[in-house]
Amino acid sequence: MDQSNRIQALVVFRGEGNRQSAVKCLESRLPGRVSFTHLESIEQAIEHLENARFFYSIILFEYLGKSQTLIRAVLDLGGTSAFVLCGMDPRVLEGIRDQETPIAFASLSNLDSELGKAIKSLELSGRLPWVEERNAEYIEIQGASLPGMGPMQGTVYLKMLDGRYIPVFKAGDRILESDIQHFLAKRPDQEFYLKRDELKALLRSRSGEIEALTSSRPIEEERLEKTIRGSYGLVRDVVREIGFTPEAQSVAIASVEATLKILGARPKMKVILENLRSKEGDYIPSHSLNLGKVACALAHKIGWRSETTYFKLSLAAFLHDISLEEDSQAKVFDLQLVSENSEFTADAIREIKMHPIRAAEYARQFQEVPYDVEQIVSQHHERPNGSGYPRGLVVRFFTPLSALFIVAQDLIEYSEENGDISFDGFFKKKELEYNVGIFRKIARALQTDTTLQ
Repeated sequence: MDQSNRIQALVVFRGEGNRQSAVKCLESRLPGRVSFTHLESIEQAIEHLENARFFYSIILFEYLGKSQTLIRAVLDLGGTSAFVLCGMDPRVLEGIRDQETPIAFASLSNLDSELGKAIKSLELSGRLPWVEERNAEYIEIQGASLPGMGPMQGTVYLKMLDGRYIPVFKAGDRILESDIQHFLAKRPDQEFYLKRDELKALLRSRSGEIEALTSSRPIEEERLEKTIRGSYGLVRDVVREIGFTPEAQSVAIASVEATLKILGARPKMKVILENLRSKEGDYIPSHSLNLGKVACALAHKIGWRSETTYFKLSLAAFLHDISLEEDSQAKVFDLQLVSENSEFTADAIREIKMHPIRAAEYARQFQEVPYDVEQIVSQHHERPNGSGYPRGLVVRFFTPLSALFIVAQDLIEYSEENGDISFDGFFKKKELEYNVGIFRKIARALQTDTTLQ
């Protein structure tokens, strides 16, 4: 099996017998799919996690002490991991445990049995997405994703109230926006479906269309951006149903590469910000496309100008909100404020809080992706002072690209709220918040040239 598709597990036990029990338990559930890293102490684990180039899928460790500092460090550095804490009194976590962090406990007295129960509880809670059953024959597709795809590579179905699926567009048809609106006018909540076994051809067709538009001379930027936004919706629908398949990954990569082609080697901040409000389409696809552009433009301004850096930032932008269903959820920056005014249900708030972790899980599914991307998306709603979500990380845990990505988000939010695209006003508002760690370095680098060229 491709190493990039394997589940990464960190196993931290002093005794060889306990380590083997952990390996045996995971292998019995996911035979041949798990790669293990073995360590002997929580101190070694902390040092290892500080330098790790990826987040582990699951961390199993033995700890008999009572130091909240050590436990907090493991939970913070573990990022998107699920945790099984062995031999530890759960009361040690009082006051530091984030309820959204997937944690299970196991006693050392009967470890073989206890580990099985702990991992099973994580599976049943839905915290281990790699074991989800995805066997649906029909995959739901948003109607907005269908127009402009060129000749359809499969049949499009409607789901009737009685559960039957009836074909409404056949392979070879070109679907127009007016065709979709015809159905939505009769039933606004109408759902469209494709057969799972036809998705590969559809996704390959979309990748080919993006690549053809990218290769044309001159590039029709408006048409290409519209195609990218439509591709985003298609990928989002597919990923929710069956995960990031190789074909869905290819569409995402083609979309990112096309975005970078539009930007060119010298992204111009002024042009990008002036165009933020002029783009049509659903908020999440448009916001994700714009965020990648702004992040790349900021990177260019401070001298981080490699193609690899641009690629990481743009792919992170493509992925960061992809698990969210509603535009209103993607516009939430202050989770505490939202929780207080009851605009969203408890389930919706939980989805908002968890979406950075879900985005990181999607990044992990890619066959080949720089490790930074997973960190960027998992941290994109954290704040320098530790008030962000989902983990409440403090500034020392941020990577440079994660911090830059957050600054790009903040700049977009500021522009949308104020209609002001001056750096002066933006940095005046953020002066205190950014006066720490890597954020201070980025802000100072940007403020040396406050023009928007």
